[in-house]
Order: sequence, then C-alpha cells, then structure tokens
Amino acid sequence: MKKIQFTTIVLAIITGATIMFGGFHYSEARHNDSSLYRKIRKLDDDAVEKIANPIMFGVALDDIQDTFGDPRSGGRTHEGVDIFAPRGAIIASPTEAVVTKIADKGLGGIQVWTANPGGHSYYYAHMNGVFEDLEVGDELDAGDIIGFVGDTGNAQGTSPHLHFGIYTNDREVLNPYEMITKNFSNKKKISLLEDYIEFLQDKLRREKR
Repeated sequence: MKKIQFTTIVLAIITGATIMFGGFHYSEARHNDSSLYRKIRKLDDDAVEKIANPIMFGVALDDIQDTFGDPRSGGRTHEGVDIFAPRGAIIASPTEAVVTKIADKGLGGIQVWTANPGGHSYYYAHMNGVFEDLEVGDELDAGDIIGFVGDTGNAQGTSPHLHFGIYTNDREVLNPYEMITKNFSNKKKISLLEDYIEFLQDKLRREKR
C-alpha cells in the first residue's frame, strides 16, 4: 500500500495523491458484509437523474464529450464516458453514496465502486490515487472526495482522464453523459477546500506528536 506524503496532500488540491485499498463490489455486499448492506439499504430508492460533473475543478460541462458506446479493443464498446482533466484533478461523488470496492487491477487500474441511490452503481477508473481517508463502507455525501485523475490500468500512457460508468442493479449500462447536467456549486467547492485545510491541520498535529 502506498502512503500519501504530507507534501503530496498539500498539493492535492491541484495535483492529487496516490493511495489505494482493497474491497469488493456492492453486488457482493449482501453475502459478505451485512453492515455494508445495511448502509446501502439506507440510500434513497429513487435514482438521481441529473448529477454533477464528478471532476470538482477545472472541467466545464462543454469539455465533456459523449464517448459512451465508442468501439474499444477486443470488440468491446465503451461503458461510460472519459472525462479528460489534468493529472491529479479532484474526483468527487456526485450523489450520496456508499463505497463498496477499492482496487488496483485490470483495465480500470486504480478504481472505486460506489452504491448510489436507486440501485445504481458508479464506477471511477484509471485514477492516479484514492483519497487517503477513503475506505470500503464509507458513507459519502455529494461532493465528498473519492480520488484523483490519472492514467492507470489500460489507460497508461494516454492523456489523464476519469472513466466514469453507471450501472443499474441488474447490470444495465447507462450513459453518464446524458445525466451530467451541472458542475458543483462554488459553495460546495469552498466547503471542500475548507475540509482540506482542516484535514491538513489534523495531519500536522498528528505528525508533531
């Protein structure tokens, strides 16, 4: 496991950080972790139809292109949208969510899965790293940090981007492009920066002990 350094966290507002944990997808939750399943059951039964752009800073709505369904190697089609952004750009949860899987493997590289309202599952892939405090089972509010944009997995060597996918409970693939209709408010962005400052202060205090 990679340890996030203080200097990296200081720069994380702009450049991000690198750390990852292990976990599992929420479709396994009922069988593997009853406490996780209870948290998922607390989510709203109604899916969120209009969500915020998960890149907190630096990406306007007009910058996002509809890459859903584009051809991929091996006869696959693209099950999501690629949102191009500077390496380390902050990725935030667009809705309330429960973290169900954190891993570094396969095509997605460093990745996070969350359970979201309405039985939807959000998939964040190719990340440079996962936010240090994030763990499987965490309950997130909209705007909470998930991780940072990168090029891991089969995206290595390409322009940094977030692969963002949305799936229903029966594994139907939805087009996120049609659902991303806004950016986070300035109030939410300021709140995130305030939380970062508090995080840094707490870390400083711990390191001085």
